[in-house]
Amino acid sequence: MMYTVREIEEGELAEVIPLIKKIFPHACLDIGEDDLFFVATTENKIIGFLHLSEKENCFVLQGLGIDEEHRRLGAGSALMEKVEQILEATDKRIVLKVKSMNPAVNMYERHGFTIKRFGAVHVLEKKRHT
Repeated sequence: MMYTVREIEEGELAEVIPLIKKIFPHACLDIGEDDLFFVATTENKIIGFLHLSEKENCFVLQGLGIDEEHRRLGAGSALMEKVEQILEATDKRIVLKVKSMNPAVNMYERHGFTIKRFGAVHVLEKKRHT
């Protein structure tokens, strides 16, 4: 299946929020005005999202999710390619926290993230290739 990743368009967040709540029902949404927000689409349907917030010394990956019926088909990798593009355009690293039992940990590691701290919640980090 072919997936396209693009920056969210004005007014589109209201369409994405139900998808986020479906994927992460207990998530506390905190989307800042200057945050980076991308969607993965197929056949003009939004099936995934990527949310990054920029801090002084890094980007924090606030969320990345794919609708269940599109998982393991390349949509997550398409969003991770966008992460790589952002990383290559800056000297900042990207960090995220993820529960240790989340199967997405393996995807993050396949895409170059390294675990910096273990426990019930892993902290992962990806730095720019130099």
